[in-house]
Amino acid sequence: MANTFNKSTVLAGNKIKQKLEENPESISLRNLASDPLNSGQRLDSESRMAGDRLGSRAEEMLNNPVAQQQTMEWWEAFKMSRPGRDWEMARLESQKAKMDEVV
Repeated sequence: MANTFNKSTVLAGNKIKQKLEENPESISLRNLASDPLNSGQRLDSESRMAGDRLGSRAEEMLNNPVAQQQTMEWWEAFKMSRPGRDWEMARLESQKAKMDEVV
């Protein structure tokens, strides 16, 4: 008696098996859990989280002045918080390091 399997089920299983066999050099995080499935080594359309077209939030930011203003206000408030100040300091240090490389 021969087993018959659905082709899409077999392909999905093979894809999962392949991802489990990979040993990425870098580890990314998703929801504070290790997510090594897309370490940047395989950026094909099936493994990327982003699609080819612009995201809906990006489109809204380009076309909606109210959303742009709300986002700018949020950034200004964020910069005043402790994590925001830390982030801003790290960003400025990174820019300074890049400028030092140029000089």
